[in-house]
Amino acid sequence: MNKLFSKFRIGPRLIFLITVQALILLMIGLTALAGLTFASRSTDLLNRNVTEGTRLSYLADTIQGELLATVHRVNTGALTWDQGRQNLGFANQQFEDDWKTYTTALTPDEAEFIEDVLAPGLAGVRSAFLELERLFKNEDRTNLSLFVINELDELVQPFLNALLASSSERQLASERTFEDSLKSNNTFLYASLAVIVIGVLLAGLIGYLIYRSIVDPIERISGTVHSVSEGDYEVRTGLTGSDEFATLGAALDELLQDKVTSLVNAEEENERLNESVLKLLDAVARLSERDLTVTVPVSADVTGPVADAINQMAEETGRVLMRVSRIASQVGASCATVNKKAEIVNATATAQKAEVERTA
Repeated sequence: MNKLFSKFRIGPRLIFLITVQALILLMIGLTALAGLTFASRSTDLLNRNVTEGTRLSYLADTIQGELLATVHRVNTGALTWDQGRQNLGFANQQFEDDWKTYTTALTPDEAEFIEDVLAPGLAGVRSAFLELERLFKNEDRTNLSLFVINELDELVQPFLNALLASSSERQLASERTFEDSLKSNNTFLYASLAVIVIGVLLAGLIGYLIYRSIVDPIERISGTVHSVSEGDYEVRTGLTGSDEFATLGAALDELLQDKVTSLVNAEEENERLNESVLKLLDAVARLSERDLTVTVPVSADVTGPVADAINQMAEETGRVLMRVSRIASQVGASCATVNKKAEIVNATATAQKAEVERTA
């Protein structure tokens, strides 16, 4: 993986790391937003179901608590006709207001459903209100009792049963919505946790790899410099890639290679120079032993002129000695001739001396 990152420069690596972290944060935010959106929708639906159930309960309470209770109390004489008419008018107005409030908040689909379920019984309730209003107005207790016994339940009970059934259905729907909301919230919670954990692990892994892709080359370059400082000129960084560290490592390796080449050449030059110096010393030693036949090899280094000078000196000394030898031979021959002539002169002088003595 470090080799993969080494193909990119440091800037793109850091941009990649920042981009990955930003994407992880974006995924976490989108997951949380989706969870909040679903929770909001579930809450709205739950609130709607509760509100509709409450309004249906209000309608049922109006019929049971206002309409039926008023009728039975008037029928039993617990309320006067005036009180009954007042309570009945209030119940009728309350019922119409609750029904209008309930139907206004319905969606088209819900309105269609209500039209099929509650509308058939609504006409019966309104008919019951009209009939009861007429009976209360006429203050006819006998017909009121007959109406309560024979017609009231038939007119009111279907709508009341539908209201109670719809209210129970809304309550069940609210419970299902609440349970689904809990499950979905748990799902989004686990999904968010999974995204967070995976994102943190992924960001940490990528960050660690990028960290190692930066630190490892630095450590290798530092180790190489330390080894060179201790005299190990064979060590190399061996960095590959196209980033800044690979460029620096390649330059350092090339510098070390040039340095080693220079050292090898210098060592070879020193060896050659040492050999030439040893040859010069050997030649000088043989010259000191009067061996004028010695010839020093002339090399291309700084000892070449010295060797050439020694060879010329030995050659010139040999020629001089040969001349001296020839001159000495000539002097010896001349001395022999002079000696012979001296002997002849001496013999002549001796003879002359004897002749002089005889003459005397």
